[in-house]
Amino acid sequence: MHIPTMYRQEKPLILMSTASAIPNNLAVDQMGHRRFADQVAVIHPGYISIIPIDCEEQKTKYVAVRSSAGEAALAQVSQVMWCKLGNEVWFIIASTLGIQVFDSSAEKCFFSHPCRDGLDSAEVSSPQLATIGSNLLCVGMFVFNSALTHIYSIYGYVSLFNYHHRFFAWICFDLAGCFCLLFQFPGNNVGSLYIFHLFDQQSEAVLVQNQRGHKYGISAIAGPSDQVTDDVIASGDQDGNVVVWAVNRDHLHKDATFSSYGFACTSIHIWHKLIVVAYGSGHIRLFSIHPTAAMLVEVAAHARWITALDLAPDSGRLLSVGEDSLVRVWQIREEQPMIEHRFHSSIKDSMLVGGRFLTSNGSAFCVSSYDSCEVHCFHIS
Repeated sequence: MHIPTMYRQEKPLILMSTASAIPNNLAVDQMGHRRFADQVAVIHPGYISIIPIDCEEQKTKYVAVRSSAGEAALAQVSQVMWCKLGNEVWFIIASTLGIQVFDSSAEKCFFSHPCRDGLDSAEVSSPQLATIGSNLLCVGMFVFNSALTHIYSIYGYVSLFNYHHRFFAWICFDLAGCFCLLFQFPGNNVGSLYIFHLFDQQSEAVLVQNQRGHKYGISAIAGPSDQVTDDVIASGDQDGNVVVWAVNRDHLHKDATFSSYGFACTSIHIWHKLIVVAYGSGHIRLFSIHPTAAMLVEVAAHARWITALDLAPDSGRLLSVGEDSLVRVWQIREEQPMIEHRFHSSIKDSMLVGGRFLTSNGSAFCVSSYDSCEVHCFHIS
């Protein structure tokens, strides 16, 4: 079957150091409706590189993880993200030191939390985040024999992943402004959700719910990417189970469960009434939220692990990248055919670790590769 070429490859962005082997290792500052992204962020060992797009006046900057005392500290960064809550854009870092919330320029830290809940540092892995509504933060921590998720009402969210040992943690946020943090860790783990409320930047976070949702460590979580469905979130675990949660004010209630397919969930997105899930098997599966919870479509998208998934909310275009060096663009619909392959390209001799659209309609995207200084950019033909 002939696949039309939708995108052309442009001049790559050049990093000052190579990208770490972390899934979803690419964040973009793209907040406005159909506005092109201003900058991208890539994780290196111990710090984050922020690169401007088409702006010669702005230089590449490095953001190091700092302790609560403001001093540079050794830490493993798991994931970063920009998000807009209220009238502000925030930059969030998740690492083995916990979570840190910065202004959009990543210069001033407004909030930090170790996400240890009284536990010894040796017992806890790096936290991951996702937003729920306008004032709740969900923080996912991994503890031996348990995976905890704390929810704070703050402005951002982050996640962690150690690629070589298949340790996962993701970041995501919904348009309402809530964060959720997740962890995945090998072994006998339990995935729970802790929901916190933060009244403002100076107030202490208040625990409002402790909800166990998974028998295994949580590896992916997402809120809606549009305004059509704003009352649900979805979480996936290292065993491949997916749980859909109904959001009622500051509480979560389990609404549906999709059983394991034998591989870890690596990424989740919610679009309209569909849940799009990527797996370590290389498959992409679409599930319906309403009126019945059921799997609708399964696609063998990649030959190896899918390491990143992104969705353009204005168009329903889906971006997937994997260990097989391939980047693919799909079209998602609520009617048949529900998923259609529209474009693919191979980044030769590369293990792709991140991919994001640069616009909300999916007219451009970029991908990052492990141990490479290049961020490859594609624009619509």
